[in-house]
Amino acid sequence: MTNFDQINIGDTLGPLELFVSKDQLPRVRQTDGHGRGAGRFTDDEAAKKEGLPGMILPGNMSLGLLSKLVTDGSARATRG
Repeated sequence: MTNFDQINIGDTLGPLELFVSKDQLPRVRQTDGHGRGAGRFTDDEAAKKEGLPGMILPGNMSLGLLSKLVTDGSARATRG
């Protein structure tokens, strides 16, 4: 169990290395109730038309991965 009283501002978290495949993004959009949603999340060409380098992660998926970084990192910080 994490004791957040032992975590201080400036403590280092991570690294968290994950691989997110392009196949996962449409599935995430479907499971979160948005179907295929905006093309920038499911199609490289649609994302490029919006000025992006390619498909991007939806905000809720990015937030979920950030939450994993915080919870995993804080658990490591409080173990020692």
